[in-house]
Amino acid sequence: MQAADLGHSRRDLLEWGSPIIIDRINAHYFALLRPYPDIARPLAQHHYRMWKYLLDGHVDEASQLRKELSKLIRLAGLTEGDLDDADRTVLVELMQVVMARFNRSPHTACDYSLTLVDAASGLTHARLSAA
Repeated sequence: MQAADLGHSRRDLLEWGSPIIIDRINAHYFALLRPYPDIARPLAQHHYRMWKYLLDGHVDEASQLRKELSKLIRLAGLTEGDLDDADRTVLVELMQVVMARFNRSPHTACDYSLTLVDAASGLTHARLSAA
């Protein structure tokens, strides 16, 4: 995939994927922190911003947000595992949408899949730099 194709796929996936990402992250934090929506909301917003950076290819910014998010979740009584679970949920949901929605367009499905692989790689980098 050429850099221009990857950039287009990133922007496109971010556009249609944002509501999915927001939904999955909100569901995760609001379930974990059911009695504390005022804590869940900013965590979810922060986490979503990290995903925006990941999908847009800004790994350094995503890494910085991941570090901040790691501190915030500990203050909220959550663990790194809770953070990882949210990320896994987002990745799985986005991949399922790509497979279901774009199965008749292998080129598009491949581009989106590679974008998600790139985001997962950036997520790994962000995780390691936050440790």
